[in-house]
Amino acid sequence: MSMKSPKAGTIGFSLIEVLIAIVILGVGLLGIAGLQVVGLQSNHSSYMRSQASFQIAGILDRMRANRIQALNDAYDIGIGTTPSGSSLADQDLIAWKNELAVLFPSGDGSVACNAGICTVTVQWVDLQDDGSRANRQFVMVSQI
Repeated sequence: MSMKSPKAGTIGFSLIEVLIAIVILGVGLLGIAGLQVVGLQSNHSSYMRSQASFQIAGILDRMRANRIQALNDAYDIGIGTTPSGSSLADQDLIAWKNELAVLFPSGDGSVACNAGICTVTVQWVDLQDDGSRANRQFVMVSQI
């Protein structure tokens, strides 16, 4: 019977192999964390677009409920413009613009109608993947 010496075979892992495995695991975990951040940012942008869609539908419903004034351009308003007045259209626009300011970062909106075809825009500031900020707009065209 011959006995093998411990140097002839490998017994367990060496320290270098363990360090390489830890580095590979660390890089993988950093990649997963990066994917999670991108996913959260995309989810937030999607949420903002959904909210913009709901807000546009809300003002269009208010306009359909007050169709005569809407057809007479009482709901036309630009971005950066604050409605004033006591008519139902003015009160609807004041409430809508306040909702946009609360729901969106730097949120604002506009309504422009022509012969019963209305273009409604919601604008806000969104955070980009690189950390910068960009203006986003969601536009919907509808007949009232």
